[in-house]
Amino acid sequence: MAARTLCAAALVWLAATAAAAAPQDIPQITASQHLTWDQPDTSPAELEQIRFFVYVDGARGELPDASCQPAVSGFTCSASVPSMSLGQHALQVSAYSLAKVAESAPTDSMLVDVVANNGADALSMSRNSSATTGPVSIHLEQVTSAVGDVTGLAVIDDGSLLIGERSGAMTFLTRQRTTRDAALDDASVEAGGLVAVAPDPAFASSRFVFVAYAARGRNGTNVFRVARLREAGGTFADRVVLFEERLTKRVRSAALKFAADGTLYVAWQNKFVRLNVDGTTPADQDARVIELDADVVAIAGFDWQPQSGSLWLAVGSSDGVSRLTAFTKRSLLNSIPATPVAARDLPTGCTASAMTFYRGSVPTAFTDNLFVACDSAQVLIRLGAAGSDALDVIGIESLLGSQLGRVGAIAIAPDGSIYLGTTGSVARLVVADR
Repeated sequence: MAARTLCAAALVWLAATAAAAAPQDIPQITASQHLTWDQPDTSPAELEQIRFFVYVDGARGELPDASCQPAVSGFTCSASVPSMSLGQHALQVSAYSLAKVAESAPTDSMLVDVVANNGADALSMSRNSSATTGPVSIHLEQVTSAVGDVTGLAVIDDGSLLIGERSGAMTFLTRQRTTRDAALDDASVEAGGLVAVAPDPAFASSRFVFVAYAARGRNGTNVFRVARLREAGGTFADRVVLFEERLTKRVRSAALKFAADGTLYVAWQNKFVRLNVDGTTPADQDARVIELDADVVAIAGFDWQPQSGSLWLAVGSSDGVSRLTAFTKRSLLNSIPATPVAARDLPTGCTASAMTFYRGSVPTAFTDNLFVACDSAQVLIRLGAAGSDALDVIGIESLLGSQLGRVGAIAIAPDGSIYLGTTGSVARLVVADR
């Protein structure tokens, strides 16, 4: 697999513990073996930007322990055998370049026969699993297709879904029924439309839902609005505008979330507002509107890192690069312009469209990881903490984005399920430890 062309090389097995077999026989393997492959025409710098994947009967999963050593030409790479059920399986390997946001064609298929290791009923992956990522199994389910361009998504504590569409319509999906309401009749799709939703932390009693959207203002001007709605029987009414500012350009994306202190954070373009639930400005910040660096042209999402409490943002910059930037509460609210304490570029070709930290406990491999949806590349990038204020790419779930198309919103349910909002559907990514 050459990094420049991402061409797949031949796949071979280390046969130190393989059962003896004639050349025409299907080789028998156990969980104690490794697979190896050649990585020619690759520099060490390019190799650092490559992740390797294995296809087991067409189901794709990452090889998290893949390692490569210098060879006469390029590198020789190896990884542990992925978990598989007993019996015959077809295996292929591919390479994914973080720099290019591109995957190679898989190697030619190799048929193997998985046998028990020392009598154990080894190897736990079901042959019909949708995908695997290290020790995690993934199953994708469509929740609903009766929606438009999903730009806002939230999960209520009881498992109900709030789905916001760019048109201004909102869907309330419960276990008993699904209702869709043209909630924002003043939304301007041309200026960006509805771009974010967030339920009140006390939604069960208040029924309040907060929205951010581009609206038709007075005298033909467009404005960015933050408003509070009340849900009743699947309809959203009693609109109260909490914040409004004139727009000079289209809103590509925005985000709003409640902080642990009960204040509402709203981000769009290169600006932030932090509001009390009644629309007033909290007393512990210097300005009502907080501006980021002028190079920031869009904010795709934000969330607080569980370990450090830092606020991480996925932003688009004027140079076309999507970045993650981190702020402490003080550096965001009490510096002009707001000054990040850490930053890292996302892989080339990733235009961030949504992000969230994973706070579920199942699977444990995802705990405190950050998921970023890439609009143009249609992939999910998974990042994990490399320190209190740093993040490293640890996995790429490109299969999921390519199945769904553009992901415009991500939400995490109390049970750990990941919900993805796309153009025309909402899907649930069910993840579990294997």
